[in-house]
Amino acid sequence: METNAEFYRYAHVRLPDMAQKTDRHYARYWFESPCESHASSWFGSAAEVLNLEMRNGADLRQVRAVFVFIERAFVSGSPEVKNCIDVSFVENLFWQVPSSLLGQYWRVLPPVLRKLYLDFHGHAPV
Repeated sequence: METNAEFYRYAHVRLPDMAQKTDRHYARYWFESPCESHASSWFGSAAEVLNLEMRNGADLRQVRAVFVFIERAFVSGSPEVKNCIDVSFVENLFWQVPSSLLGQYWRVLPPVLRKLYLDFHGHAPV
């Protein structure tokens, strides 16, 4: 993927349930409908939605599926998409996820995304 707009559209195709939840969250937070021209902000909202799901004990397979999708986009993406994933998505992961739940989700975070998290935060969330 070359642009964040393409990444946004692809997320809606590949992760329709997550995208729908993120669209609703984005609209409540920003008071406007999400659009591809604000894809970076949308991916920040996607991290917030995933955090909420993890706080509520989301199925590990579903969380892993999101992580794998993001990992593949990072590996094959342009510098623009890589930056979006790093700054908007990964840096916002695990916020307020209880330590009793956190470990299982951290373990399924792909190494490339784990490195981005550690490079920004300086330590694991656990």
